[in-house]
Amino acid sequence: MKQTTKSNSTAYLVTIALGVGLLLIVVISLAPDLMNRDASDEVGDGAEAPIQVADQGRSTAGETPSQANPTTTLAAETENAPPTRANPFRQAMGKLLNPDKSNTIKLQDVVRSAQDWMPVEAHEAWFGGAAPDFSVVDIDGKRHTLADFMGKQVVIALWAPSFTPSVSGLKTFAELRAAMPPEELVVLGISFDGQEQVKKTLKRALGINYPIVAAEGQGMPAPYSTNTLVPGAIFIEADGTFKISIHGTILLEEMKRLLQAG
Repeated sequence: MKQTTKSNSTAYLVTIALGVGLLLIVVISLAPDLMNRDASDEVGDGAEAPIQVADQGRSTAGETPSQANPTTTLAAETENAPPTRANPFRQAMGKLLNPDKSNTIKLQDVVRSAQDWMPVEAHEAWFGGAAPDFSVVDIDGKRHTLADFMGKQVVIALWAPSFTPSVSGLKTFAELRAAMPPEELVVLGISFDGQEQVKKTLKRALGINYPIVAAEGQGMPAPYSTNTLVPGAIFIEADGTFKISIHGTILLEEMKRLLQAG
C-alpha cells in the first residue's frame, strides 16, 4: 500500500515537471512577437518612428510614404538616380533641325567688305524675291533654263568681248566652278553680243569649264537683260531666290562668301 502511494507521487511530480517545461517552451517562442507588438504600441502612443524608405519615395520621422514631403522625395530620387547618358542620335537630329546660326555669314557683311565691286542698285527691287525663269541656248547649241537648275546655286557671269577685264574675269568663274561640286553649283557665262564675236573672243580665253551664252536676240527677261554692267555677276539661291547682282571685279574667295552668306 505504501509502495503504491509512493509510485503515484512520483508520477504526479513527473507530470508537473513536464507541464512546466512545455510552458517555458511556449513563452520563449512567443517572446519576439510580444516585443515587436510592444514597440508598435509605443509608436502608436506618440513616439517617433524610424525613417523608412518606401518604394515610391523616402519618408521622414512619423510620416508614411504618401505623407512625405514631395520636395524631399524628389530630391532623394534625383540623388539616387543613375546618371543619364546623352543620346548621340538625338543630339545629331537636334543640330540638324535647329542649326546654330551664330556662325552664318551675313550678306550685308560680305557687301561691306567688298574690294572692287558693289551691288547693282537698279536691281535692288529683285533682291530676295523670286528670280524669273529664262531659256537660252549656249554657243554649243544646248538649251538652259533656270528651272533646270532648281536645287543648285546659280552664278551668272556677265561679260563682253569688247571689254578685256571682263574676259579675264571668266577664268575666276572657272576656278569657282572647279572648286565646288556640280550638284551644288551651276556657272553660266552670258554675253549680250552675237555668237560670232563671242566664239572669236573665247579662243583667247582658255580653261573655260562652263557654258557660254551669246544672248543677243534670245529675249532674256529683266533683270538679266536690263542695267547689266560688265564685268558683273548674278547670284541665285538653290530655291530660286534672286540673292544679289554685282558690278565690278570679284575675287574667288569673295564669291565663295557670297554663296555661303545668308
